[in-house]
Amino acid sequence: ECVPQSVEMWLALARLETHMNARQVLNRMRQVLPTEPLTWLTAARLEEAHGAPVEMLQKIVSRMLTSMSQGQIVTSRDSWIEQAVACEMAEAPMTCMVLVNAIIGQDVANEDRLDTWTSDSETLLARSPPCPATARAVLDHAISVLSAETGLYFALVDLERKHGNADKLMSVLRSAVEACPHTEVFW
Repeated sequence: ECVPQSVEMWLALARLETHMNARQVLNRMRQVLPTEPLTWLTAARLEEAHGAPVEMLQKIVSRMLTSMSQGQIVTSRDSWIEQAVACEMAEAPMTCMVLVNAIIGQDVANEDRLDTWTSDSETLLARSPPCPATARAVLDHAISVLSAETGLYFALVDLERKHGNADKLMSVLRSAVEACPHTEVFW
C-alpha cells in the first residue's frame, strides 16, 4: 500500500493474507489500479479457489473488461489468450474458461471464426506444456456459436482423447451425434 502503483507489491500482499483479507487487498488494489487486468484476474482466481460459482467469475471478468474499456485500455486478443493460459497454469480452469468466452471473438471477422478458433486451439495444444483447458474453452465457445461444424467436434474429440477423460469424451461424442447426426464417425 506504500507503493500504490506497484502491481507486484499488491499481489504479494494478497498472497500473504487469508481469503477475506486478500479480497479486501484486491479491492483496494482495484480502486488504485482499475485498469490492471491482473487485479481482476487474481480476484477471479481467488474466488474460484474458494468455490465461487461461475456466475461470480463472469461478473468479475465483465467488470474488468468494462473498467478497461472506460479507461480506454486496449488489449490484444493474443494477450488475453496468454492471460487465460496463465489462469490455466495457476489451476484456475473456470477463470480461464470465463475469460476465453469473454474475449475469444475479439477482432475476429464472422467469416474467419472457424479458421481462427481452430488455429487457436491447435496452437494451444502444440505448446510445451500443452494448454488443454484453454483449448477446450476455445472449442466449446466455437461449438456454441458454430454448432453444425463437424471439424470442431473432431478437434474436441481429439483433445478429450489426448488430454481429457472417458466421461468428457463420451459427453463430447453425445453432443456431436446430436449436432451432426449424419456424420457416422461420431456414432
